[in-house]
Amino acid sequence: MQIVTIYDGEARTTSLAISEGLEVEHRSVLQLVRSYKSDLGEFGRVAFEMQPIATAGGVQNREVAILNEQQSTLILTYIKNTEIARSFKKRLVKAFYELAKTGGYSLDTPELMMAKGLIAAQKLIEQKDATIAELAPKAAVADRIANAEGMMSLRDAAKALKLQQSKFINWLLLNGWLYRDMKGKLRGYSSKTPRYIIHKITPIPVDGEEERVSMQAMVTAEGLTKLANIFNVEVSQAA
Repeated sequence: MQIVTIYDGEARTTSLAISEGLEVEHRSVLQLVRSYKSDLGEFGRVAFEMQPIATAGGVQNREVAILNEQQSTLILTYIKNTEIARSFKKRLVKAFYELAKTGGYSLDTPELMMAKGLIAAQKLIEQKDATIAELAPKAAVADRIANAEGMMSLRDAAKALKLQQSKFINWLLLNGWLYRDMKGKLRGYSSKTPRYIIHKITPIPVDGEEERVSMQAMVTAEGLTKLANIFNVEVSQAA
């Protein structure tokens, strides 16, 4: 597991990464975070998100705390200083340092793709004379380009693979292709982007307000081929 990654443009770790690094139960670390939430709050808002986990009874969701460098450092000071704890503390410090040294992004992270999309959206905002009528054709063109480049929505990919959409998405979540961000949106893991999963950026014009952007996880042609081999089915790009 990558113990430090980017959440909302900031280097973060999770209570799950800490529990695995310390070789303790996740609920113990999560309880510690809740007990000292006010202390941790002095270094920023403590975020929580639901992540899927496979159990004997099926797919369940578990709550995970998202911590920045200061918060994770503080929470580790509240943990008994065993040999395992000392080793993990050093690994965590190095991981934050390496991420900061590289600028926080690698070339294939969805976060960088999101940043590029926001930059493009900002250019649209600066075009004061842009109207909804002018933006609508651009969105249509983006859809045509997406189809021409072999991207498929998750719904269409599930259809092409002859799978139920909900079961298909659960498989992607459980097998490290997708995760849900803190707003519940489906995003591709950096290990799967941009080869298998990419993020389609679409401007959303809002009358009387600044334009926004929508980011949708899409399956690439290579990703669909990979999935077809996994599920042992023949698919058509036109499905």
